[in-house]
Amino acid sequence: MLDVRSWGCGTHLLVVGALVLVGLGIAVGRNWEAVTLMADNVGAMGEGAAQAEQLRYPRDLVDYLAAHPDRASLVAYDVGAPEAGVWYRADRERPVVRLAQIRLLATYAEQRAAGRLDTTRRLPLDSVAVYAMPGAAKQSFAQTRRRWAERGALRPDSTVALPGVARAAFRHHDPAAVDALLAVLGRTAVAEPATELPEGATAVPRPRSGLQLSWMHPSADTTTAPVVRAYQMFTRLRADSAFRRRQYERLSTRGSGLTLRQQRARGAQSLPRGMAGGYARLFGRIATGTAAPPEQADRMQALLERPVSADTLGLSVRSVASLGGALPGTISLAGYARRPDGRPPRVVVLLLEDLPMGVFYHLLQTGLDKGVQLRLFSDDAFLADVRRRLSERERTAHAGQRAARAD
Repeated sequence: MLDVRSWGCGTHLLVVGALVLVGLGIAVGRNWEAVTLMADNVGAMGEGAAQAEQLRYPRDLVDYLAAHPDRASLVAYDVGAPEAGVWYRADRERPVVRLAQIRLLATYAEQRAAGRLDTTRRLPLDSVAVYAMPGAAKQSFAQTRRRWAERGALRPDSTVALPGVARAAFRHHDPAAVDALLAVLGRTAVAEPATELPEGATAVPRPRSGLQLSWMHPSADTTTAPVVRAYQMFTRLRADSAFRRRQYERLSTRGSGLTLRQQRARGAQSLPRGMAGGYARLFGRIATGTAAPPEQADRMQALLERPVSADTLGLSVRSVASLGGALPGTISLAGYARRPDGRPPRVVVLLLEDLPMGVFYHLLQTGLDKGVQLRLFSDDAFLADVRRRLSERERTAHAGQRAARAD
């Protein structure tokens, strides 16, 4: 005999299940943009998954560089002995993250040394916080604010001195502090002809907040240069409170609305561009104090260099100066290290572009790219091995090109 109670229970479950499906359908319909974005990002994260699994040690990443010369440049050498170093795709122009900020640092140090900058000037906290876009920038600025409070740099009137902002920008790489300093100095100052900079290291910095907004609001005018568009958005963010409120709300609730692939493509189009060789030469000059007059050079070193304790990761370095960052598909690292034995500083620059998302996020999570830089800073045998392996790759590539031309 049919159990009526079971039938009723089953009917009830079917009704509930149907309602859940309807509810999900409505939710998906209302959030279709978010759903499709998530689906695309999941697919993007599968790019290079097999390659990422093979990247476990610094040597593995060197193998990846050798196998993908179209995506990677690496320069590493002791200042004064460039011929004994690594010069792999050194003159290939690539998009760079944060490295163009070196022009902002040079301008700040030059104006301060010349007495054209009032170092007693105090900036309202809100004038810096305005550039702390929801997300990673906002989190970074929260840490910066805590540091200022702990060091007594933040006064009861909620102001901080200009040198404190510069320290947060270059010692702690806070994007809001960088943009605030850029607003103080002005685009004209950082965009002046830089004849003293090596070729491949002359890119004009973009404000991080303005660059992000330019990706979110692409211009229909294709004749507007990316750097101009970034500064337009930067100025509007500061001056238009209603616009700023809308952008904050959008980022807080829905994010940028850009897929990882879109971010990678827009970064390739709009990031500053430079060469590993150019930035290596520039950091070598900074390390030796020959990039600028003495007082200016000292200031640049003071803002970039950080001491390294003797037992940190077993590294035989006394201090490290570094600059760099990452945006989807692009990783940039540049800097120099001083060794405790008095040998010349060692410069290392690594530029990666157009990375598959699986590889990109694997490097972010493991820090393997930074591990390679640190090993090159301190390990002579590793540097010699990298030089040999990448030189072999270059010789093989050149031989293949000659054979192709002969055919």
